[in-house]
Amino acid sequence: MNGPGWERALWGVFALSGLFALAALADLVAVAVVLPKLPAPSTALLDLGQRLGTAETVMFYVHAAAAVAWFAYVARDHGAVARTGPAVAWRLGIAVTIAATFALPHTGPIGDGRFTERLAWMIPVLAVRLGLVGLLVVAALGVRRRLSAAVPAA
Repeated sequence: MNGPGWERALWGVFALSGLFALAALADLVAVAVVLPKLPAPSTALLDLGQRLGTAETVMFYVHAAAAVAWFAYVARDHGAVARTGPAVAWRLGIAVTIAATFALPHTGPIGDGRFTERLAWMIPVLAVRLGLVGLLVVAALGVRRRLSAAVPAA
């Protein structure tokens, strides 16, 4: 693929974000399926939900780190071009969802109410994270447009 390094890296960020979105959607469905079956869902269903949740969490941090690195890479040479309202909103949203995840109740055995409460709160957290993927695309494409206008073609 031809183009500047920042543009090639952006497509990598988009690919990671797409993988995260798929993992988050699968985790969201798994949580929605498990919740009505509590307090006694099948072990296989819980195992699947745990695997999907783990994959979603890993992909969330990977895609967020890649996007933060991309914005930092672009800002290193082009400062103000990379600072846009959507980019700032995306960073704030990522910070809020990370804080929200750590604020969720810690869980013990399935039978205690904290497990159900934690799963119930994961639905809005996952929904916001999915929305942030859209905001990231808007922010990154806006920065891309600004960079393309500010940086002469090689």
